[in-house]
Amino acid sequence: MGQLTALLLSRDPEAQRMISGVLGKVGIQTETCFGPAPGLRALKTRKYEGVIVDCDDLDCGLDLLGMLRDEKFTKTTIVFALINGTTSMHDAFGLGANFVLEKPLMNDRVMRCFRAAQGLMIGERRRYFRYEVDMPVNLVFPKLFGNATARVHDVSLGGMMIRTTLGLTPTSEGTFSLALPGSSRVVSGSCHVVWKSGDSVGLNFTEISRPGYAELERWLSERFAEVHGTVDPIIPDAPDPILVN
Repeated sequence: MGQLTALLLSRDPEAQRMISGVLGKVGIQTETCFGPAPGLRALKTRKYEGVIVDCDDLDCGLDLLGMLRDEKFTKTTIVFALINGTTSMHDAFGLGANFVLEKPLMNDRVMRCFRAAQGLMIGERRRYFRYEVDMPVNLVFPKLFGNATARVHDVSLGGMMIRTTLGLTPTSEGTFSLALPGSSRVVSGSCHVVWKSGDSVGLNFTEISRPGYAELERWLSERFAEVHGTVDPIIPDAPDPILVN
């Protein structure tokens, strides 16, 4: 499997040394930022499976922890809080931390924490995994056109990127029908346009039948295993689409 990545936001040299060393031992690559502003820039340009925030020994660290769950690019990221006598564990969990570590950091505690977090971080990578394909999708956008066909460039649990010259515009709503390669079940539901650039269009799924969603999840899990190797646990929860009977 490709290496998991975590972003550490801390100015504490001892925390940097211990956390990067422990993460390296459990197969997680660490990048370090020394302040909130460069940290936010990094989070907007790259997807990390984990973010570690030094709440008490970083300027505005606690504020940054509170912001992470409000930012679309970190809503589901696994978040670790480091506290040092000012922020309580209750406060850190209340602001969205999945794990809390108290300073002074102890090597064995840090190791146990990140070993426990590995499965969640793998699940996070699975959740945003996109698989490149070249296959047709049938679309109906009643306000723009009837039944039409486009080409799918990639697909995930939450949506797909298509290439088309159809007159789709941002916020347009329609339905889709997709036959996955090697699958006997057609995945169908409703979708809307979230972005457009030239002939490339991003669609988010807004509603999928339960059998179709289960088939898409199974198919993407197989593709994920082909790319990254077989890992556990399976995808935990991907709440993007609304499931209907």
